[in-house]
Amino acid sequence: MSNSDESGPIQTALAFLQQGNVDLAEMTCRAHLASAPQDIDALQLLGALLAGRNKQREAIACFGKVIDIAPNHAAARETLRNLIGQFSRSQLSIAVRCRNEGRLDDAEAICDAILEFDRTCFDAIFLAGSLAAQKKRFARALELLQVAIDLRPDHVEANINKGKVLQELGRCEAAVASYDVAISLGCGSFDVHFSRGTVLDSLGRYESALASYDAAIALKPEHAQAHSDQGRMLAALVRFDAALESYDRAIALAPENAQFRVNKALALLTVGDLANGWRQLEWRWKTGALMSKLRHLDRPLWLGSEPIEGKTLLLHGEQGLGDTIQFCRFAGEAAKRGAKVLLEVPTPLLGLLQGVNGVDVLLPWGSQLPDFDLHCPLLSLPLGLDIDLATIPAPQAYLHANPSDIATWAQKLGVRSKPRVGIAWSGNPKHGNDRDRSIALSRLLQHLPSGCDYVSLQKEVRASDLDALGSDTRLRHFGDELQTFAATAALCSLMDVVVTVDTSVAHLAGAIGKQTWILLPFSPDWRWLLNRRDSPWYPSVTLYRQGPRREWSSVLDEVRRDLLKLLPDLYSAA
Repeated sequence: MSNSDESGPIQTALAFLQQGNVDLAEMTCRAHLASAPQDIDALQLLGALLAGRNKQREAIACFGKVIDIAPNHAAARETLRNLIGQFSRSQLSIAVRCRNEGRLDDAEAICDAILEFDRTCFDAIFLAGSLAAQKKRFARALELLQVAIDLRPDHVEANINKGKVLQELGRCEAAVASYDVAISLGCGSFDVHFSRGTVLDSLGRYESALASYDAAIALKPEHAQAHSDQGRMLAALVRFDAALESYDRAIALAPENAQFRVNKALALLTVGDLANGWRQLEWRWKTGALMSKLRHLDRPLWLGSEPIEGKTLLLHGEQGLGDTIQFCRFAGEAAKRGAKVLLEVPTPLLGLLQGVNGVDVLLPWGSQLPDFDLHCPLLSLPLGLDIDLATIPAPQAYLHANPSDIATWAQKLGVRSKPRVGIAWSGNPKHGNDRDRSIALSRLLQHLPSGCDYVSLQKEVRASDLDALGSDTRLRHFGDELQTFAATAALCSLMDVVVTVDTSVAHLAGAIGKQTWILLPFSPDWRWLLNRRDSPWYPSVTLYRQGPRREWSSVLDEVRRDLLKLLPDLYSAA
């Protein structure tokens, strides 16, 4: 109810308004409300004046006060609803423009202003959630997008964006579920199928990921990355002929993409086409992973185009320690061609690589380099030497443990009363395929028969393996005592057999000629090739491969059976 009368301030304000003096009308209303803040008529008139002057936020505040005073005031409620709608629409267009111009903070502030008046404005909530995701505030983005979906469960983009945010948060199963909702709502976009493929890929669900990439390519056949990712899934499923076709399509669409070329290189190497694989592998230096490691030396790169007789050739390691152990063998081949060989390697390998055949000078990374004529990264050396499967130099042992180190470890191990089996069950957790190649210690131990002296060859043990390590009395672990690869080599040399997953220990044990059993995932690293139990790289190695079901139980059962077969001979030797 109004507190004004016919000759009061409301009539005065209206009179000013009729005269076209809007400023005085507004001033009159404000002056009156200063002393009579509950006057509904004055609040409505001021609200209307403000709305007419495009001061929507203040107008909304006026009508909000009316509703606070008179909750059942239908006309005021309707006006307020209309004002909020007008305000939201006008501000949303500004917010979208700000986002498109890269002014994310301004866009976010506008969304907050809209939601201050209307907590159920779907468009503002959805935009705010999208902005939060763009600003990498993923927890906030998820909260907002869920509110948006609660308001409109059938909104396709909200479900897709929620999936992407869940993926960023590492909640991959939930991300797949969100993408599936979007698809069930009729979304057939490239974006949803491609995003679904990437998250299924990260979960190791390669068949399903392949189906998603196939669907994405059907919608956008010119998308090079989709073809490359399709190829990776085919490779993971050990369908390498089809994988190579996918990589070729990706390369045809993006010839300068180095990662596509490297993917093809790894596939070629895996199927044993080393000659073409080495050539494609040279693209690795243009990938993000290795571009920063490219050496800018003031001597020419050697890739086999000129004789090296009488030249000093610098060989340098470039990637993992296992790679250096595997490829240092080629120093001898370079020396056979008449080169003086300098070998630069990571410091942890210095002790192990002393005396490598063909190496004249062994250097640690970062040291002062002596004069040299040419240089070659270790993984490029097979290209320069024209190495194929038939010409891989594979002596029984090309590295050797230091006798004094062997004596030290023999004393630590004590008198040999049982067959000794060295085990290594996990590699670098940052490795791209760690999920497939590493095994939980508890699982490995369950399959190992009694009657052996089991020795851990791991320097570092994951937190998830500590309970198993401490609870199985059959296993001896030396941990920090394995400070160098030379120490690990000495310990390996005292084993009757080494059982290991695909990690640097596998290369180390193979390089010193120790009987080594390597446990491989269904889709192995390229160097282990396909469908063979032996290795052209290491004569002492036996390969144990997962089947298409990608499970370790059958592999570990086979290891157990072979250990039991070996035990009588090992006992007699002991």
